[in-house]
Amino acid sequence: PRMGLDFSGLPPRPCVNQTYQVRGCNYGFAEVQDAYVDVQLDPRLLFQTSSIPGTVLPDNTWRFDLGNIFSNQCRDFTITYQLDCDVPAGQTICSEAVIYPDTICLPGTPWNGAQLLA
Repeated sequence: PRMGLDFSGLPPRPCVNQTYQVRGCNYGFAEVQDAYVDVQLDPRLLFQTSSIPGTVLPDNTWRFDLGNIFSNQCRDFTITYQLDCDVPAGQTICSEAVIYPDTICLPGTPWNGAQLLA
């Protein structure tokens, strides 16, 4: 599968609810089954809500199931969070997201080792 992920939002401000926009896409030629996104929020961010259900994992990480995604299809969702009120303005806040499956080749793919040279 060839998966893509866009994870964006405005710089967080203390004590204000803000939103991350998340878009997971399948750029491959085949349907991807059981896709999901793991989002690790900065420890100073407090998760408020999301537009799709999420499962809490350790280390302020949330998992969002996207289900099956057809070729050239995307799934969008949002995460609302609040930056801790005691964090001074201008602090660097680091959150990250990863989409799965993230392998380039599926296990058991019958590649015979052939290479195309120009």
